[in-house]
Amino acid sequence: MTDRRVVASIPLENGLILELLDESRLLAGDRWLVHLVACIQVPLTPDLLRDVPEGERLYEDLRQENGDRLEYRADLKKHYVDEKDRERVLGEFQDIVRQEKAPYLSHPAFARRLALSRAREMTQGGSKWGRG
Repeated sequence: MTDRRVVASIPLENGLILELLDESRLLAGDRWLVHLVACIQVPLTPDLLRDVPEGERLYEDLRQENGDRLEYRADLKKHYVDEKDRERVLGEFQDIVRQEKAPYLSHPAFARRLALSRAREMTQGGSKWGRG
């Protein structure tokens, strides 16, 4: 079992919170799997699919599958990191998220884009919808 440790909670300009979680674990001896998870819990609301054909049905389908939130998750991993380099690699991962991912995740339309993407996955066979 992996222990999760919140290393940062970053308020974004769009009102969402980006959490950075350290899920690193010891592999063997002094070698680590350095694992940083960047995640956002996006409240699932009907307005995210407003003006989308069949938006109400898609919203209900998303709610049925995901509850009242959609989770965005990005994993950064590096295997067999020497123990003395573990914190440095974890810091580098945090810098990558802050510099490269945060601007996209902060966009005012991020939540809508995520909902549209998940709805598209459902209708194109990414889940029980669209399979047949």
